[in-house]
Amino acid sequence: MMDTLKPSAEIIANPDLKHDGTPGLAALASHHLDEAFKASAYAWDTLADPKTVMSGDPNASPFARAFNTQGTLWDLHARDERRQCRFNIGMQGIQSLQPVDAILKAYEWATLSPGSTIVDVGGGVGTSSLVIAKNFPELHIVVQDLDGPISDARELWAKELPNANVTLEVQDFFKIQPRDRTVSIFLLKQIMHDWSDSYCVKILTQLRSAASANTKLVLVESIMPFACHDSGEDSVPGAVPHEAPEPLLANYGAVNEMAYNADIDMFLLFNSQERTIRHMQDLLLSTGWKVVKVRRQDGDSTFLQSVEAVPVEV
Repeated sequence: MMDTLKPSAEIIANPDLKHDGTPGLAALASHHLDEAFKASAYAWDTLADPKTVMSGDPNASPFARAFNTQGTLWDLHARDERRQCRFNIGMQGIQSLQPVDAILKAYEWATLSPGSTIVDVGGGVGTSSLVIAKNFPELHIVVQDLDGPISDARELWAKELPNANVTLEVQDFFKIQPRDRTVSIFLLKQIMHDWSDSYCVKILTQLRSAASANTKLVLVESIMPFACHDSGEDSVPGAVPHEAPEPLLANYGAVNEMAYNADIDMFLLFNSQERTIRHMQDLLLSTGWKVVKVRRQDGDSTFLQSVEAVPVEV
């Protein structure tokens, strides 16, 4: 996983370009061994400090202590082009770990009318929406993120799909969304887990304000399973995962540790967390979105499931 597949001489001659043009897994590992691993050394300090023990502020995370900054991981990346580039390449590596059709199963994209607009909120370079664009060229894709990722996105899309019906848009998802278009789908892939509840509320509220009556929200997240068995009462379709038979823990215990590792990772880097479906339902409903369906990947009840929500009055 750490192998970039490049000759040592090339890496020694151009260390800053070590991860450029690689599959991305080495970049992903480097990101975690650098930023997340260093942050883990400050987990106790963060939880033992009365000022930060209950905080959801990303500026008060273990990462912030480790790097002696009042900013977030994103602020650091904005100042450090190589870290930002490594992270973007690493996100492409995550894509390679997923089934090629994972994002295609997140929603019934074929039901959208030609010209429908999908806004990939906080979409980075647009790795996920690129797959949608290749399979549904009649749809209009908008990839939103900050300056750095959008700059890299221009290179990626020019290389991979130069004639795509795509708009690469610099947009802070905490700020007011453009109102000059009708959005069919707001797509957020692994955005909510980067932010604590109070910050998620701000993001979801902006999207709700820009939504029409027919707009749908699609969140692709890791849904944390319960260790106990879920009765499924008053549940939306797909909300209850495939569970282990008794007397085993419903979540398969340590066999299902990947999501729990990610949960700790989110705390270390962002003061955030992964969420159960109940937590997610409550969070969405508080901002005017109602969960109507959960689409689960075949053979995986936790990692990168799709939550579909519709606008409701609060």
